[in-house]
Amino acid sequence: MSSTQDESTTRITEWHEPVMGTVVEVQLVLAGTDADAEGRSYISAAVEEMVRLQDIFSSVDPTSEFSRWTRNDITEISTELTQVLSESANWQHSSGGRFNPAVAALTEFWNNAQRAGTMPDAASAQRVADAIASPRWQTSLNGTVEQLGDCSRCTLNAFAKGWIVDRAVEQLTKTRSVRTVTVNAGGDLRRSGTDPLIVGIENPFRPFDNEPPIAAISVTNAAVATSGSARKEFRIGGRKFGHVIDPRSGWPVEAIVSLSVVADTAATADALATILGVQQPTDAIAEANEKGIPTFIVDGDGRQFRSEPWNQIEVDLS
Repeated sequence: MSSTQDESTTRITEWHEPVMGTVVEVQLVLAGTDADAEGRSYISAAVEEMVRLQDIFSSVDPTSEFSRWTRNDITEISTELTQVLSESANWQHSSGGRFNPAVAALTEFWNNAQRAGTMPDAASAQRVADAIASPRWQTSLNGTVEQLGDCSRCTLNAFAKGWIVDRAVEQLTKTRSVRTVTVNAGGDLRRSGTDPLIVGIENPFRPFDNEPPIAAISVTNAAVATSGSARKEFRIGGRKFGHVIDPRSGWPVEAIVSLSVVADTAATADALATILGVQQPTDAIAEANEKGIPTFIVDGDGRQFRSEPWNQIEVDLS
């Protein structure tokens, strides 16, 4: 925890853990030179809100609102859960199934294969993928969320963390004295304020704290999310597979080891990183160029790919 001050502002940085299973870094810049206590109270309230929302969306905690809803233990759900479920369903539809909250069934399939030490065949993985292809819920005309199938192995992990980061940033920026906010939750980062922030991209082959970044961008009022398989993997029969799985085929992604995207919100960046990350690098970059998404990719051979919007915000590291 640290804070520094200059003649006109108070700058505060705090780290909190565990929140959403990771370390959350919060940085504030406030007007005035004596706003340290004020700023820390704002951060404390924002972290409390993040923990509250985490407890709603958790798929690990059997007592969470989401877990109870998936078991049909409750029918009426909170506004927050309704919104996240609705937005997740929209992403599944618009992505053609590349974003799928039921992908945990495939993770279980590959974990079982790892424990057994037996390499799955493509047909078996495809059968699991086909079984989870249909949406598990939908939003009705009156705004309620209706289950369409078994939701017991669904998760909101690929979307909820970014959504929670967005809520924390929105809460912190409500106060007039707060000039700049940065919230970074284990790679899901959002910056709010007029001052630009330089964001470095980790080397997926050397994910160490003292390793220099392999690329960097300057962002203002934007979010950055990175998805990849560098830190987690399946090991079966002497082969390594990343933990990111294409829900359309049931097979782990092998072409991309790291993908970073920039978007207006952390939730959107989270979803786009998932959607683009299950493709071949050239296909992902082509889609990113078409949709104007700043995107940076590292493939299994260490080659780097950049979309044109990424080039426009990249900074020189030399």
